[in-house]
Amino acid sequence: MLNQRSFSDILEDLILEEPTQGSNFTSGFESYLDPFGMAWLMGEINLPHYNSVIVKKAYPVKAKPIKLRPSHILNTNETLAYELLQKFAPNLKDNFNRHELKSAYRLAVLKTHPDQGGNSENFQDVKKSYQILEALVKN
Repeated sequence: MLNQRSFSDILEDLILEEPTQGSNFTSGFESYLDPFGMAWLMGEINLPHYNSVIVKKAYPVKAKPIKLRPSHILNTNETLAYELLQKFAPNLKDNFNRHELKSAYRLAVLKTHPDQGGNSENFQDVKKSYQILEALVKN
């Protein structure tokens, strides 16, 4: 015979009745909070005291700080090299790392290579720009 009560009704009743010290409530779950946590995650229950108290204890979330890289401080020569490379690879940001610089260089080389429809002068300029900027991120 099917139970006529919904899942959220049954859980509300279970939340309202606190387990006693000697009772064995686990009934196959790892802890007392597991079925309630699952119901809350599924959106079946929305109890203010459950959201504020029990979830913080049962499901602690540790936020990882986001580390932003600062923009590079470029001298005149490096600024010209950066602008030239960014002309052919616009995805290069001002706070690039070694991997991003290498990806931008490869894209710029594909666009400026004489075999790909570019001219040799632009190709040589891109290579020099890459060498200048690579010295910045070698550390």
